[in-house]
Amino acid sequence: MFKLFTIFLFFSCAMVCAQTIAIDSSVPVEELIETHLFDGCIEVSNVSSSVNGSVIGLTSFGTFSKSTSNFPFDNGIVLSTGNTNSAGNTVITANLNEGDTNWGTDSDLEDELGITNTFNATSIEFDFISALDKVRFEYILASAISVYL
Repeated sequence: MFKLFTIFLFFSCAMVCAQTIAIDSSVPVEELIETHLFDGCIEVSNVSSSVNGSVIGLTSFGTFSKSTSNFPFDNGIVLSTGNTNSAGNTVITANLNEGDTNWGTDSDLEDELGITNTFNATSIEFDFISALDKVRFEYILASAISVYL
């Protein structure tokens, strides 16, 4: 009985650890904001993304769905400092280092934080008008960064 329980526990853990979200990096930036960020009575205009991974041939934004995972959001958008597809679809155990210094920064962010020499930013800018007096954004900031000493 103990061996059966141990095997079941091992496979249960393996299934939980191996879950991934589904990423779609083929969605144009305008559609990404207009149809995947807002739900309801909101008018969106002037959507642009001048800072992203396209400068080095990567798509650094897209949509996600939780697929069969236990991710806390059903769907949404993802902005990445690397290839968006690396944020999901498969389990990646190697260190991710997909950007380089040719992929610039978001100068507004650097100015606001009082920092310099950042790279691999992805930003999307847009204007919106809500028919309601409140707007709510739910978000998660996540990182796979490693610090080497």
